[in-house]
Amino acid sequence: MKSALLQFDGTLIIVSHDRDFLQGLTNKVFEFKNKKTKEYLGDIYDFLYFRKLQTLKELEQKKKTSGGKTDNISANKLNWKQKKQQERDLRKVKNQISKSEEKIEELEKKIREMDETLADPEKFKDTMDYDKLSVEYQSLNKELEDEMSSWEVLHSELEEMD
Repeated sequence: MKSALLQFDGTLIIVSHDRDFLQGLTNKVFEFKNKKTKEYLGDIYDFLYFRKLQTLKELEQKKKTSGGKTDNISANKLNWKQKKQQERDLRKVKNQISKSEEKIEELEKKIREMDETLADPEKFKDTMDYDKLSVEYQSLNKELEDEMSSWEVLHSELEEMD
């Protein structure tokens, strides 16, 4: 049959999956794929060689694409790690603010108690006790002022994080 087809002078359209049969019979191959037709010059083996090269290029493209996905996955991991680090930092600042607020409350309570003590002249017959208490009172006020400054800095950090 192959020899009879070779002797024919006209145009033939041959549909076959037999590569050996098609070898030498064809000078063009049409590929029908994904509702598209593509023309290849040469016989079946030229077509297969070209497709193999094209397949290798597709494989390389997939590797590049998957490499991009790897980069994307790495970026996602990095973003996740950064997010977790930000959450840890946020928690840390919130804890520091909470401790600072507790310390401020404690200092304010001590200062109120000292105010009451210093307001009662009966308790200070000795000026030494008054001077000692006055120094302690000033020290507590300074400590309260420092703690409030620290609290403000922490709140500024918290606002920047949000």
